[in-house]
Amino acid sequence: MYRLHSASGVIDIATGDHIPPIKSDPRWAAYQAWVKAGGVPLPAQVYEVPLDDIRARLVSDIHAERARRHDLPIAYDGAVFDAGAETRENLLGLISRLLRGSGIPEGWVGWRDEANVLHWGGATPAELLTALDGLSGAIENRKQALMVASWVKKAELPTLDRAGLLAYDVLAGWPE
Repeated sequence: MYRLHSASGVIDIATGDHIPPIKSDPRWAAYQAWVKAGGVPLPAQVYEVPLDDIRARLVSDIHAERARRHDLPIAYDGAVFDAGAETRENLLGLISRLLRGSGIPEGWVGWRDEANVLHWGGATPAELLTALDGLSGAIENRKQALMVASWVKKAELPTLDRAGLLAYDVLAGWPE
């Protein structure tokens, strides 16, 4: 007894061996003789990944894309600034320092943008706090927009059939 292989050839049910369609292979010749004698192979088994597994992979991909986009540079005040984890930590630290009334750090020359241009180097503590609070707010607003987009995307998944899940574009539909 044989089963068609999903790619090519057949599977010998008795041994589990894949028999490729090679005329010089005696196993293929035995299969061909079996068919000539009236044998009909079973249909190929097509393994289908369970829908829950597809959805789980897509949710994981959505989370990864949201995190990647959260770390992308961000436009603010006419420049593009880094918005990665280290920058967010530095931003929080400097804002906290200014809010404590500890002033601008000794040796402060400014905040560098992605083009390595300094900003707010001559600012007063109040001006610097306003600028950094604005940059932090832009990063937070983008994070919230990304969270909402990811929630919308994840809510779509249970409504999709197999074809829709397999065609789902995790990269589409995110806010800029």
